[in-house]
Amino acid sequence: MTGNPIIDFKVPLNSASSSLDGAITNVAVALDVQTGDGGNFPATGDGDFWVSIDAEILLCTTRAVDTLTVTRGAQGTANVAHDDGAAVELRITQEAFEDIHANVVKGVLQGWAEFGDHGGPGVSIGTIPANGFVYRVNIWVHELFDAGNRTLNVGYDAATPYYVDTFDISGAVIDNVDDDGHADAGAGIGVVDAVARACELYIDAAGCATGKVYVAVHYIVADAIP
Repeated sequence: MTGNPIIDFKVPLNSASSSLDGAITNVAVALDVQTGDGGNFPATGDGDFWVSIDAEILLCTTRAVDTLTVTRGAQGTANVAHDDGAAVELRITQEAFEDIHANVVKGVLQGWAEFGDHGGPGVSIGTIPANGFVYRVNIWVHELFDAGNRTLNVGYDAATPYYVDTFDISGAVIDNVDDDGHADAGAGIGVVDAVARACELYIDAAGCATGKVYVAVHYIVADAIP
């Protein structure tokens, strides 16, 4: 997968197919597709990909023009001999879907903070797991805080509100924060954080008699960082 993904999945490509140009044994680790058809498949720089020949799944790690270098008998299939002309196809396999299910999780932490929550510990709305990547924070001021300029921090302790810093809750009604430009080191919107973090809401609302704000922190999680 090109770029800088959170997790490296096998490369997909539509209509990537050909056929064997010459039979292969059950232990061959290189195979040729028909002349000129190598370009139907991903380039080596794009990453590894799965191909299927008959009932066997093979992992292709290198493509040089029309020659594929492969690991045989992948995903529990048997490595067997294949005849000249057998179809060679890049397919989405069961493992591809299992990788998505097992390795990437989307979640949202959400909760309320009110004027009376000022001065104490932050209001906990849950924990972002390790390798979390916060990509958006929604803030909805359900009831305006009534005593001057009041602010909200969204973070994992009072001193380091990494996700949202001093958001105005005395006048805003609803907002989406995609990146608040935090320059501090560590976790933040748009940064993969290797450490699990409790997510808390901190409000500066001394002297308020009214005020209620709802916050939703959206994140994705990967089991590994490339």
